[in-house]
Amino acid sequence: MSPDMSSSMASSPLSKNWLARLHLHVIPASKKVSPETAAALERLEECIGELESGSEKVFRRLLQTRVSLLNIHNPL
Repeated sequence: MSPDMSSSMASSPLSKNWLARLHLHVIPASKKVSPETAAALERLEECIGELESGSEKVFRRLLQTRVSLLNIHNPL
C-alpha cells in the first residue's frame, strides 16, 4: 500500500480511537457512563479495528490477484 493511502486511512473517521472521539461529542460530560457500557464500547472499538484490518488485507489480496490476472492476460 502506498504511503499516501496509509496516511489517508490513518486520518479517516474510522481510525484508531474514533469511538472515543465520537463518545465525547455524543454524550455530554454531565452524564456518567457505567463501567459496563464503557467496557462494551471499548470492545466494540476493538472489533471494528479488527474488521478494518481484515478488510484491508482482503483488499490488498484482491489487488494482487487482479494484477496477476492482468499479467497473465497481457504478458510483456
